[in-house]
Amino acid sequence: MLGALAYITKSIRPGIAVHAIGLVTFFGLVWPYDKARPLVAQHGADIWFQLHVGQTVVFAALSVLAFIRLAKLAKQTRLAM
Repeated sequence: MLGALAYITKSIRPGIAVHAIGLVTFFGLVWPYDKARPLVAQHGADIWFQLHVGQTVVFAALSVLAFIRLAKLAKQTRLAM
């Protein structure tokens, strides 16, 4: 994802911002509580696991749409120059 973002925008700056936000989110909100979460392989898929799978599908589709739009905008910007 970060490579595609750099390729489309011809810059690594947007990727740096996205990566920093992801790191802060993971280490601030997920990692401190991760040890209390049971493994799916041991306890089966509960409602939280299913919710996260659904979120992954929805946000993956949204990110594909965002990349398509970003590619179009980048192409228009290159043509205008």
